Amino acid sequence: METIDQNKAEEQAITELLTTLHDALAQHLRPNDEEQLNAILKDMHDNGVAQPNAFHLNPMLFGLQTAQIAMEEIGLRREGVLAIIL
Repeated sequence: METIDQNKAEEQAITELLTTLHDALAQHLRPNDEEQLNAILKDMHDNGVAQPNAFHLNPMLFGLQTAQIAMEEIGLRREGVLAIIL
C-alpha cells in the first residue's frame, strides 16, 4: 500500500491555490498585498500557529480553499478574499 506524504501534498495544494488566487485577483491587489500576505502566512507556518484541527484539516489550506470558492462562486474580490484567508 502506497502512503502519501500529507504535508507535502498540502504544501503543493497551498502553492497551487495561492497561484490561482493571485492570477484571478492580480488586477485588484494593492502593491504590498502579496508581500504582507506572504509574511503573515510564513509567520503562521514558522510559529506553528497553523496546526491541523481536530479533523486533521490544515487551517491554511482550508482558508485558501474557502477563499477560492467564495471568489469563484460569490464573486468576492480583494477585501473578501483576504479576510477569509486571514
